[in-house]
Amino acid sequence: ADLCCGLGGDLIALGEIGEAAKSAGPELAKLLSDPFPAVRASAVFALGRIGDRSAAAAIATTDKADDPFLHAVSVWAQAKLNPDDARLQSQAVKLLVSSLAAEDRGLAQVAARSLADLGATNQAVERELDKLLETSDAAQAARIVRALSSLGPRVVPHAQRALKDPDRRATALQM
Repeated sequence: ADLCCGLGGDLIALGEIGEAAKSAGPELAKLLSDPFPAVRASAVFALGRIGDRSAAAAIATTDKADDPFLHAVSVWAQAKLNPDDARLQSQAVKLLVSSLAAEDRGLAQVAARSLADLGATNQAVERELDKLLETSDAAQAARIVRALSSLGPRVVPHAQRALKDPDRRATALQM
Protein backbone atom coordinates (compact mmCIF):
# COMPACT_ATOMS: atom_id res chain seq x y z
CA ALA A 1 0.00 0.00 0.00
CA ASP A 2 2.86 2.42 0.77
CA LEU A 3 4.40 1.75 -2.64
CA CYS A 4 1.01 2.34 -4.26
CA CYS A 5 0.45 5.64 -2.43
CA GLY A 6 3.99 6.87 -3.07
CA LEU A 7 3.77 5.99 -6.75
CA GLY A 8 0.37 7.72 -7.00
CA GLY A 9 1.84 10.91 -5.55
CA ASP A 10 4.75 10.76 -7.98
CA LEU A 11 2.35 10.33 -10.89
CA ILE A 12 0.24 13.29 -9.74
CA ALA A 13 3.41 15.41 -9.55
CA LEU A 14 4.35 14.29 -13.05
CA GLY A 15 0.90 15.34 -14.26
CA GLU A 16 1.33 18.74 -12.64
CA ILE A 17 4.41 19.29 -14.82
CA GLY A 18 2.08 19.22 -17.80
CA GLU A 19 3.13 18.98 -21.44
CA ALA A 20 6.82 19.13 -20.56
CA ALA A 21 6.42 15.57 -19.20
CA LYS A 22 4.93 14.22 -22.44
CA SER A 23 7.86 11.85 -22.98
CA ALA A 24 6.63 9.88 -19.95
CA GLY A 25 3.38 9.06 -21.76
CA PRO A 26 4.25 5.52 -22.90
CA GLU A 27 5.39 4.51 -19.41
CA LEU A 28 2.30 6.07 -17.84
CA ALA A 29 0.06 4.20 -20.28
CA LYS A 30 1.53 0.91 -19.04
CA LEU A 31 0.26 1.74 -15.55
CA LEU A 32 -3.36 1.79 -16.76
CA SER A 33 -3.46 -1.97 -16.17
CA ASP A 34 -1.99 -1.77 -12.64
CA PRO A 35 -3.99 -3.79 -10.08
CA PHE A 36 -4.39 -0.75 -7.80
CA PRO A 37 -7.20 1.66 -8.81
CA ALA A 38 -5.31 4.54 -7.15
CA VAL A 39 -2.30 3.94 -9.40
CA ARG A 40 -4.52 3.69 -12.48
CA ALA A 41 -6.35 6.91 -11.51
CA SER A 42 -3.07 8.73 -10.93
CA ALA A 43 -1.73 7.55 -14.30
CA VAL A 44 -4.93 8.65 -16.03
CA PHE A 45 -4.66 12.05 -14.32
CA ALA A 46 -1.05 12.45 -15.42
CA LEU A 47 -1.84 11.45 -19.01
CA GLY A 48 -4.73 13.90 -19.10
CA ARG A 49 -2.69 16.76 -17.70
CA ILE A 50 0.30 16.20 -19.99
CA GLY A 51 -2.06 16.01 -22.96
CA ASP A 52 -0.94 12.64 -24.30
CA ARG A 53 -3.60 11.97 -26.96
CA SER A 54 -1.85 8.73 -27.96
CA ALA A 55 -3.17 7.25 -24.70
CA ALA A 56 -6.81 8.20 -25.36
CA ALA A 57 -7.90 4.69 -26.35
CA ALA A 58 -6.21 3.15 -23.31
CA ILE A 59 -7.77 5.77 -21.02
CA ALA A 60 -11.19 5.00 -22.49
CA THR A 61 -10.89 1.44 -21.18
CA THR A 62 -10.61 2.73 -17.61
CA ASP A 63 -13.90 4.65 -17.64
CA LYS A 64 -15.80 1.41 -17.12
CA ALA A 65 -14.12 0.94 -13.74
CA ASP A 66 -16.19 0.05 -10.69
CA ASP A 67 -14.14 2.55 -8.70
CA PRO A 68 -16.03 5.91 -8.80
CA PHE A 69 -12.82 7.93 -8.39
CA LEU A 70 -11.10 6.17 -11.31
CA HIS A 71 -14.26 6.49 -13.41
CA ALA A 72 -14.49 10.26 -12.77
CA VAL A 73 -10.80 10.86 -13.52
CA SER A 74 -11.07 8.78 -16.68
CA VAL A 75 -14.10 10.68 -17.99
CA TRP A 76 -12.34 13.97 -17.18
CA ALA A 77 -9.15 12.87 -18.99
CA GLN A 78 -11.08 11.84 -22.10
CA ALA A 79 -12.80 15.23 -22.19
CA LYS A 80 -9.49 17.00 -21.51
CA LEU A 81 -7.79 15.19 -24.40
CA ASN A 82 -10.73 15.85 -26.74
CA PRO A 83 -11.82 19.45 -26.09
CA ASP A 84 -13.78 19.66 -29.36
CA ASP A 85 -15.88 16.55 -28.69
CA ALA A 86 -19.19 17.94 -27.44
CA ARG A 87 -20.43 14.50 -26.36
CA LEU A 88 -17.38 13.84 -24.17
CA GLN A 89 -17.54 17.36 -22.73
CA SER A 90 -21.22 16.97 -21.85
CA GLN A 91 -20.66 13.50 -20.36
CA ALA A 92 -17.80 14.83 -18.24
CA VAL A 93 -19.74 17.85 -16.99
CA LYS A 94 -22.75 15.71 -16.00
CA LEU A 95 -20.65 13.09 -14.20
CA LEU A 96 -18.38 15.60 -12.46
CA VAL A 97 -21.25 17.82 -11.32
CA SER A 98 -23.10 14.80 -9.92
CA SER A 99 -19.87 13.73 -8.19
CA LEU A 100 -19.81 17.03 -6.28
CA ALA A 101 -22.48 15.52 -4.02
CA ALA A 102 -20.47 12.35 -3.30
CA GLU A 103 -20.06 11.31 0.31
CA ASP A 104 -16.41 10.61 -0.52
CA ARG A 105 -14.86 14.04 0.06
CA GLY A 106 -11.85 13.20 -2.12
CA LEU A 107 -14.09 12.34 -5.07
CA ALA A 108 -16.12 15.53 -4.61
CA GLN A 109 -12.98 17.67 -4.48
CA VAL A 110 -11.53 15.97 -7.56
CA ALA A 111 -14.82 16.61 -9.35
CA ALA A 112 -14.67 20.31 -8.47
CA ARG A 113 -11.06 20.64 -9.57
CA SER A 114 -11.71 18.66 -12.74
CA LEU A 115 -14.60 20.93 -13.71
CA ALA A 116 -12.38 23.95 -13.19
CA ASP A 117 -9.53 22.31 -15.12
CA LEU A 118 -11.75 21.45 -18.07
CA GLY A 119 -12.79 25.05 -18.42
CA ALA A 120 -16.28 23.76 -19.12
CA THR A 121 -18.65 26.52 -20.12
CA ASN A 122 -20.17 28.24 -17.14
CA GLN A 123 -23.66 27.76 -18.55
CA ALA A 124 -23.25 24.00 -18.95
CA VAL A 125 -21.88 23.57 -15.44
CA GLU A 126 -24.42 25.88 -13.85
CA ARG A 127 -27.31 24.18 -15.66
CA GLU A 128 -26.21 20.74 -14.39
CA LEU A 129 -25.47 22.14 -10.94
CA ASP A 130 -28.92 23.71 -10.72
CA LYS A 131 -30.52 20.37 -11.67
CA LEU A 132 -28.49 18.60 -9.00
CA LEU A 133 -29.26 21.15 -6.28
CA GLU A 134 -32.99 21.02 -7.07
CA THR A 135 -33.05 17.31 -6.23
CA SER A 136 -30.53 17.38 -3.39
CA ASP A 137 -31.29 17.09 0.27
CA ALA A 138 -29.58 19.37 2.80
CA ALA A 139 -26.66 16.96 3.35
CA GLN A 140 -25.98 16.64 -0.38
CA ALA A 141 -26.21 20.40 -0.87
CA ALA A 142 -23.69 20.90 1.93
CA ARG A 143 -21.29 18.41 0.29
CA ILE A 144 -21.66 20.22 -3.05
CA VAL A 145 -20.91 23.59 -1.45
CA ARG A 146 -17.91 22.12 0.43
CA ALA A 147 -16.51 20.64 -2.78
CA LEU A 148 -16.94 23.87 -4.72
CA SER A 149 -15.46 25.87 -1.87
CA SER A 150 -12.32 23.74 -2.10
CA LEU A 151 -11.55 25.62 -5.32
CA GLY A 152 -10.86 28.76 -3.31
CA PRO A 153 -10.82 32.00 -5.32
CA ARG A 154 -11.72 30.19 -8.55
CA VAL A 155 -15.29 29.77 -7.30
CA VAL A 156 -15.84 33.52 -6.73
CA PRO A 157 -17.08 34.39 -10.26
CA HIS A 158 -19.58 31.51 -10.11
CA ALA A 159 -20.76 32.54 -6.66
CA GLN A 160 -21.16 36.15 -7.82
CA ARG A 161 -23.41 35.06 -10.71
CA ALA A 162 -25.40 32.83 -8.38
CA LEU A 163 -25.87 35.67 -5.88
CA LYS A 164 -27.72 37.63 -8.57
CA ASP A 165 -30.25 34.81 -8.94
CA PRO A 166 -32.79 34.71 -6.07
CA ASP A 167 -33.26 30.94 -6.50
CA ARG A 168 -29.52 30.28 -6.11
CA ARG A 169 -28.62 33.01 -3.63
CA ALA A 170 -28.80 30.89 -0.44
CA THR A 171 -26.40 28.28 -1.84
CA ALA A 172 -24.05 30.95 -3.17
CA LEU A 173 -23.84 32.58 0.26
CA GLN A 174 -22.54 29.32 1.71
CA MET A 175 -19.58 29.35 -0.71
